[in-house]
Amino acid sequence: QSDNALLKGEFLNNHTLANTFGGTALSNPMKSWANIEPMIFRAKKDGKNYQVSGTLPWISHIAPNQYCGAVAGVEGTNEQVFFLLKFDQERASKWQLHQCPTFLGMEGSSTWRIENYPVDVSEVIASPCKEFIERIRGAFVLMQMGIGAGIILGAIDDIKQSAAVSNAFLEDQAGNLMLEFDVLVNKVLGLAKTPFAT
Repeated sequence: QSDNALLKGEFLNNHTLANTFGGTALSNPMKSWANIEPMIFRAKKDGKNYQVSGTLPWISHIAPNQYCGAVAGVEGTNEQVFFLLKFDQERASKWQLHQCPTFLGMEGSSTWRIENYPVDVSEVIASPCKEFIERIRGAFVLMQMGIGAGIILGAIDDIKQSAAVSNAFLEDQAGNLMLEFDVLVNKVLGLAKTPFAT
């Protein structure tokens, strides 16, 4: 959905074919626009480019040589910039990834820190970006539903495997939960046909 032709060309094609790997870093801006938490990444204008700093704790893990779409508040303005954050070797001195300790059971999470991370204009997805994010929000939420559906199915499978006599008296049983799940999946599949509708 970006107007950046450079990102929509070879870069997007490689991502679509899974030649490269990346994710989203939009939980903080989504929460910020819902007045739940402040915008964490801060950007300084550097001509047409930006320098971004900040720390995102406890978010989905991205490994070195991968990337994500991130948002930073632009200092001195009420605007934000949506940009491609690459954990590449060329800028290795500008970023740090801290994976969670294994004993926490959150090995899929990391804390990311960037300091004066240079963002070239060719890596800007949208600026200003609030209207852009509002346009893609529905698609972004629908994209998360695949993760949620997998977790729900896993929980229902666990319920089936632990259907002990004592559990037979619980109000929520696997069969009823599966019926509710099927209704929700069908609703999501219907919404996914028009992901950019408001």
